[in-house]
Amino acid sequence: TAQLYAISKELHTEAFQMHKHQLSGFLHNKEALQNFRNRLFAVQAGYENRLRNLEKQLDDYLTANGLHEEDFSNGKTLFKPFHYTAESVFKDKKYEKLSATFRDAVGNPSKAVRKADTHMLCHAEALMPLFGQLLDLLTGEPLRRFMTAKIILQRFSLLALLADIRYYIDLGNQRLNRLPIAQANALLSDVIGSANDVPFVYEKVGVRLRNFLMDEFQDTSTMQWNNFLPLLRESLATDNADLIVGDVKQSIYRWRNSNYELLQSGVQHTFPMSSLQSLTDNWRSDCAVVRCNNTLLAGLAAAANESFNLRYNNPSSPLHNRILSVYADVEQTPQKHAEQGYVQVSFFSSDSSDDAHTMPNKEVLRIIADLQQRGASLSRIAILVRYTAGAVEIASCLQANGIPVISAEGLLLSSSPAVQLLVAAMRHLSQPDDKTCLFLFRHAFFLCRGKQDSSQALLQALACTATDPFPPSAWEELHSLTALPLYQMVQALETVLALQKSDPYVAAFNNVIFTYVQSRQADIFSFLDWWERHVSKLTLPPPADTDAVQILTVHKSKGLEFDHVIIPYFDWEMAEKSSNSSANLLWVNMPVGFPSPADGETAENLLPVVPVPFDAKLSFSLFARDYWQELQNLYIDNLNLAYVAFTRAKRELYVLVPSYTDAKGSLSAKSKGSIGALLHSVLSPQLQDDTFCQGKKTHSENAPVVSENKTDEPPVTSAPAAVPLLDRLHLRLHRYSMFSSEHTADLGRQLDLGLIMHSLLQKVKHKGDEQRAIDELLQEGVILSDQQQQLADEFQRFWQLVSSTNWFSAEAKILCEQEILLPDTSVRRPDRLVFSGNHAVVIDYKFGNRRSQGYARQVLGYMQLLRQMGFTVEGYLCYVTLGIIQSVEL
Repeated sequence: TAQLYAISKELHTEAFQMHKHQLSGFLHNKEALQNFRNRLFAVQAGYENRLRNLEKQLDDYLTANGLHEEDFSNGKTLFKPFHYTAESVFKDKKYEKLSATFRDAVGNPSKAVRKADTHMLCHAEALMPLFGQLLDLLTGEPLRRFMTAKIILQRFSLLALLADIRYYIDLGNQRLNRLPIAQANALLSDVIGSANDVPFVYEKVGVRLRNFLMDEFQDTSTMQWNNFLPLLRESLATDNADLIVGDVKQSIYRWRNSNYELLQSGVQHTFPMSSLQSLTDNWRSDCAVVRCNNTLLAGLAAAANESFNLRYNNPSSPLHNRILSVYADVEQTPQKHAEQGYVQVSFFSSDSSDDAHTMPNKEVLRIIADLQQRGASLSRIAILVRYTAGAVEIASCLQANGIPVISAEGLLLSSSPAVQLLVAAMRHLSQPDDKTCLFLFRHAFFLCRGKQDSSQALLQALACTATDPFPPSAWEELHSLTALPLYQMVQALETVLALQKSDPYVAAFNNVIFTYVQSRQADIFSFLDWWERHVSKLTLPPPADTDAVQILTVHKSKGLEFDHVIIPYFDWEMAEKSSNSSANLLWVNMPVGFPSPADGETAENLLPVVPVPFDAKLSFSLFARDYWQELQNLYIDNLNLAYVAFTRAKRELYVLVPSYTDAKGSLSAKSKGSIGALLHSVLSPQLQDDTFCQGKKTHSENAPVVSENKTDEPPVTSAPAAVPLLDRLHLRLHRYSMFSSEHTADLGRQLDLGLIMHSLLQKVKHKGDEQRAIDELLQEGVILSDQQQQLADEFQRFWQLVSSTNWFSAEAKILCEQEILLPDTSVRRPDRLVFSGNHAVVIDYKFGNRRSQGYARQVLGYMQLLRQMGFTVEGYLCYVTLGIIQSVEL
């Protein structure tokens, strides 16, 4: 489901939306779809046939003349490319690995024979046409056509999947009478069409606007620009003035469809009479910060341009110096004339990526201590990171050292014990017979209401029996709440659990519930599923009067300013796509005449765009231009992130560059391709002890900003220290059937042996995997070292139990805890599926001391789903504790 959710985001890309009607028409035509696929397969087969034909011609010639490959100079190496397969050419990038021996011999037969061997020279000359044809196959147009077909087929099924997802999303929206805001641009574009005058949709507004100001224009998308064009044309045609404001160097939202090229050249191309005015004055930053940023950013742009050109190596291309053109106006003029401000860049090296951030983290602590000593308020310090994971890491470091922080992660609704209790109660009410949900509810209750730490709450929860911790009457009242509508149920839960409705987290949670029921299916199951997918984004707005260090991603910092800025991990890769682009896809236009130019029909008429994986292999296909353009856009994206981060600082800027070396002591490939490596190349002549400094530190004149009426709520630092037990069990110990007091004294952390065995069996595909799985649980802290042998002994008994089955066969395809998505969007997850051809075996493990018909019905449900998929099916219940394997019949 996570993969489907990530893929479905592609529906919001403009490449899909601009062609959705053509794509939908094509993809719902099964005959056209199969015909197009067959054409792609034909291109592949034709390429393989040509390779085999050349190999056969070579073999026939050598056999007819009584020759062997070894008779030629370096014969094995020379003739190796003749034995390449089409699959190896694609998978192993053989086109990049052609030996100098082979390349030198093409067109130069003397290089293929030993000196003064005139007899073999004649044979080499006769074989030269074959060498030339093979070189063309491995480097020329045939290779590009073959690579194009292979690349399209890699994600071709995704098109049909997207069409189906879109169909069901549209169906749901129609049922709820809802228009997603993401579709507003496409809808407006459909209405406007290609009209040159102001379309009626604008006339219907009833107000005639004469002048337009478009701010942050670098974040405008192509579709948005096309929607605005009629208004601008109308305004200019009536002799009115319009203003477009933006900065190409601050374009960091391309993953939201923004197109910086509109500001770079598109506006002037559309309106040639427009005038351009650059604003170079900087009123924000101190003089030393502005001047240093001028040097650093211009140097980074030049280094990035050189790095890209070394990869592309095409001086005649429009892409050759485009990065320099984007940064042509990077230099700013400081308007604070006093010689103040300070910039420090420090480089750190580690021999392991795991601890590459250790030294930067220590340096951040030292910098903050120094700033405080000089009178700086914590609230005027900002730490900027590239990714949310970096924010979590540095926040943990600061909190462990007693430094208060404000970050989205610290104000997550899910970090509140009260909200954790409400959600745990809802899970229990939705699954009253699930003992895991009951235990988690009790744990959350003691954690929140008992004001205990997690370990104490855990022990109390394990000691509960019957209706504990509630009296029977309250227990009955609690379970009667399921009859209420969702919002009223949550309100009643808060009363029964004695939660303070004025608590800012509880109030925010109520708002979330209220908003949810207004537009979605308002049942407890749907909400809990929605909560799981959105919980990481639901936060409290941070209070503005808190004296704490702010931690933000660079994207969230855009438009803000801070006295002191620290960038602890300036090491992101220049060619890395945004983390929001989880599907890692590039939408490209179909090449004209491909795949079947002979019949006069172009695929462009049928299929306008296709999604392809963003990979260097694209540079050897007909999509090479798209690849190089996207690669350069990634360079500009990541360079722009540096620009935005550097220009947030008013008084002091600290940039920390971690890197790590490989086993030979050289920079790793990842570090070499990072923006930090580019910055090192810019500053290397000026470094002293791996540090660059410019300007002068000064005593801060800003006293800490703390409100006199400051209250304790909402919390101004991170959430109370609580172990998110629900998340841990959801990830590691999912779907365990029951608890037992029988083994709690034997296994650490008071968890049932069945739970641990269930967790291990998720990780074990074949016999012999169990030790690795046990080691993983030890590293994760789920078990203790003295419990390893006990678990190993349990597995010995388990292997005896299943010895007559093929459930762990190395020859079968095995899926553990694989989700089965049903048409109603619900999910089923059998413990183990074993596939042999068209035959499937379903296994569900049970660790209780009793057998139940309900378990058999559960397995039967899995079997029916698999039979609907076309498999022949067997089903078994494996009662591990009882030592029984029960067959389930359809």
